[in-house]
Amino acid sequence: MYSTKSAAGRDHNFLSAERGMELVKKGGFAFHVDSVVAYRIMRSKFTEREICEAHEIPLYPPQKMGFVVRKASPLKEHFTYGVRKLLESGLMRRLQSTWDEPKPACVHTPDASVFSVSIREFSTALLALLGGVIISLVVLFAEIITHRCRNGQIAFIH
Repeated sequence: MYSTKSAAGRDHNFLSAERGMELVKKGGFAFHVDSVVAYRIMRSKFTEREICEAHEIPLYPPQKMGFVVRKASPLKEHFTYGVRKLLESGLMRRLQSTWDEPKPACVHTPDASVFSVSIREFSTALLALLGGVIISLVVLFAEIITHRCRNGQIAFIH
């Protein structure tokens, strides 16, 4: 059935994680892969913009896990104590950080996207800066002249 229905064409239905993530990077392609593997590839080969544009669709919703023991079992307290001890000591967090790759952060910074700025866009800022420098120099010379006139260093001849 697989050879007649799924593998009927010359396209391969199974891709390596690297090849599948390359197609996701190009866009317009959905790829089913374990998130730990995908995050590692995204962190090394995707740009910040591509990381922000990638979407994750969970196959199954996350579920709470637990131990199942027979009612009135003498092992119930031992399991409860052991799991509580693992959580309190931080071993569960350590194991999770060791085995699970964290999702790459989508950081929206100006560096994340490329801007092309020419002198035409920048000229207004330069003119404003030049105007500020000229005004400050005029005020400086006016203050110097006023200070010298008040202290008598400049004598006006009438």
